[in-house]
Formats: sequence, structure tokens, C-alpha cells
Amino acid sequence: MRCQYKRTLTALGLGTVLVMGAAAARAHPHNRSGDDCPTEPGLLSLRVDDLLDPCLQPGEQVVVTLAMSCLELPVSGYQAFLEFDSTTLLFVEGSYVLPDPFGIPLEYPIAADGNHIGLAAGINPIIGQQPTTADADLAYLTFEALEVEGTTRVRFRDHNPPTLLSGAAGGVVPALLDTPVILVTTCPFCRLGDLDCDDDVDADDFGIFVDCLAGPNVTNPPPGCNPTDFANADLDADSDVDLADFSLFQASFSGL
Repeated sequence: MRCQYKRTLTALGLGTVLVMGAAAARAHPHNRSGDDCPTEPGLLSLRVDDLLDPCLQPGEQVVVTLAMSCLELPVSGYQAFLEFDSTTLLFVEGSYVLPDPFGIPLEYPIAADGNHIGLAAGINPIIGQQPTTADADLAYLTFEALEVEGTTRVRFRDHNPPTLLSGAAGGVVPALLDTPVILVTTCPFCRLGDLDCDDDVDADDFGIFVDCLAGPNVTNPPPGCNPTDFANADLDADSDVDLADFSLFQASFSGL
């Protein structure tokens, strides 16, 4: 075992319709509010609050929170299109945060279609809800770790129309922030780059990493690297092992 680091346009609210827009940018993990907010008009993020470290044992569950923040103008709803790796995570259930800020779920119930999840909700004018700029949690999604080891994330996925917030003038394309990397493993340790699961990051781990270093967009293990090592060396959970992963490995190297 190896261990490492931790559809159609939708009408929302007061008749506002989400319109198609450009692909949303990825936000910096610390962009939350004020001067730290992204340049885009708002942020939709996928947050993990109840994970003390970035590792999950098979059978353990994690709750991912869909949240909005950094809004410049009032919004009356949203639609979000997500994806997850169904080989490492099982979608268990999802629930909207009701009644505030948005009292009408428009994609209900929350369910997985393969490895895809769609969500949408809008204000309920019947109970007096108004468009809002408030930071708010929007939905809770529960996943369970499966038996396959490897790094993973819950992500916003490309979709047409895209993930959007609904503003008075139409669709608002926010910045998007995926979950941090989560490692599904049976290893008792949880250290970035500890590929041989002996609670350190040293030359032995470097040898495993180099064997699996295949470059960008290469999603199959190269000769000399087995599938489990390849999945565990993918430190940024983007399905390849490249220089971005090597940068993370260097940051954790202790030589001990």
C-alpha cells in the first residue's frame, strides 16, 4: 500500500434565466472574501470541513459543501455541474441548504448520473426571498471511499451551459474552486510523497516517483510503474504524473 498527501437553460427565481458564458476560471484556494476574492464576480467552491487530514480509509465518508462567496452583485440562484472519480468515491446522498438562501430546488433530488452530479436552486418569492450577496452554503454532498487506492477530488466539470450564478442581467460566470486533494488508502500514514508508506519521504519514494513520471496527459502507467504506484504518485489528482506532481513531491522531501 502507498500513502501520500494529505442541460438546458434553467429558469431561476424571479424569471431570471441563466445564460451561456465563457468557461469559469479556477480560484486560488484562499480566495474567500474582500481583497482575497478572485477577479471574477463571485466564487463557487467545493469545501471539505470534516476531514482532519487528506486521507480516507475505504468505507469512510466525507461531506463536500457547495458554497458561494465574494459576490459583487445580488444573485437569485445558481446551477452547478460537478464530477467525481467513481472508481475511488461512491456518491451516497445530497441535500440542499433550505430555505435560505434559495428556497426552491430546481434539480431534485440530488443524484449521481454515473460520475456526474447536477444541482440548481433559486429564490422563492412567495416567502419573500430576495436576491442576495451573502456568503452561504448551498448544498451538502456525502461520498464514501471505495477500495481502489489513489488521489481524487470532487470537481466542477465543463458543461454547456456552464456552472453559473443567476444575476439580474443574466448568467454570472464565477470563479470555481474544486475540493482539495483526497487520498483513498489503507496506509496508516498520511504524508505527501510517502509512496512506500513508511512515514517518511526519502530516496526510496523518489525512486518510485521517477518510475511513474510519464508527463502531462499520460493517464496510463509507464513501463516499470504499477497502477497503484501511478495513482498514488498523482499528487495533484489530475490523472497524470508530471512536473506539477514533482513540485509537490519536492516540497515534502525530507530525506529521512
